[in-house]
Amino acid sequence: MTNYALVTGSSKGIGKAIAESVAREKYNVLLVARSEKLLQNLAAEIRQKYNVDAKWLALDLSEHTAATEVKDWVTKNNFPVSILINNAGYGLWGNFNELALEDQNNMLQLNVLTLVNLTWL
Repeated sequence: MTNYALVTGSSKGIGKAIAESVAREKYNVLLVARSEKLLQNLAAEIRQKYNVDAKWLALDLSEHTAATEVKDWVTKNNFPVSILINNAGYGLWGNFNELALEDQNNMLQLNVLTLVNLTWL
């Protein structure tokens, strides 16, 4: 059974570089981020360039059910995950009292709760 590395926030930037790095080391990769088209293209590129399996799940990880949805996807498809790279995250800029509470809660959900839940699951 071949192991997978699950990389969140893998559609671009550091997450994309991390996904390519683990694929280079011959790990299959599970790519999770919001950008479906970018994930689809990256998965195809990784499969071709590194000769490993690459699957993707387009999902907004700031949703409160996101960690469970990722776990359910992994379980349903019987992906043996041996590495979890919690790369997804973002920050808000500006005066605290001028930023929307919903935006702040979404940021905390992604940066803290989804990260902890994915690690635990």
